[in-house]
Amino acid sequence: MKKEMFIFLFVFMTLMTGCRFGTHDTWQEAVYDNVKQVDKILHKEEVDGYTVVLYEFTPERGHEELPKNLKTIGLSFLSGSNKEGWIHDQSRWMHYENDDLMMVSERLNKTDNKGKEVVNFIVNYGEIRNPKAEHAELLLRYRGEAAYEEVPMIQGIRGRYYFKIGDYYKVRLLNEKKEVIHNQGG
Repeated sequence: MKKEMFIFLFVFMTLMTGCRFGTHDTWQEAVYDNVKQVDKILHKEEVDGYTVVLYEFTPERGHEELPKNLKTIGLSFLSGSNKEGWIHDQSRWMHYENDDLMMVSERLNKTDNKGKEVVNFIVNYGEIRNPKAEHAELLLRYRGEAAYEEVPMIQGIRGRYYFKIGDYYKVRLLNEKKEVIHNQGG
């Protein structure tokens, strides 16, 4: 009987105080809870009701063999508000890297319970590793070579990065004279 009364009181107090399970009070809490060692928030942008956050982090050490100084970047898709709480959403991604560039394309695609698409957007981001690169440009799909758009470089603790929303599929790096020094994608 005591056990049933405790469960009833716990559920009642939870409902009365507005406690939430599986959510966080702020978007910052949601990011820091998902990745324990966030070193720096690089960029935050609102897209279709979601908060998209790009950050540098130090991976947790597990059973796998990771270099001691491994640092990387990550992306979170968060939905919610400070009033209702924040939750992480899952995405699909593809990744490519070489000595000049790391590029990632992540798609957030959500449907309702009837299968109707309610959210669909792509985030392109990456690390610019070539020290001669002074500019980065992305190419929108189906627009032809003239449709390259320059994207701002974001300075992090350990590197330079780029971030852009849209269906981009090529990245090129340019030197200070705006000559192409690296072309990737397609």
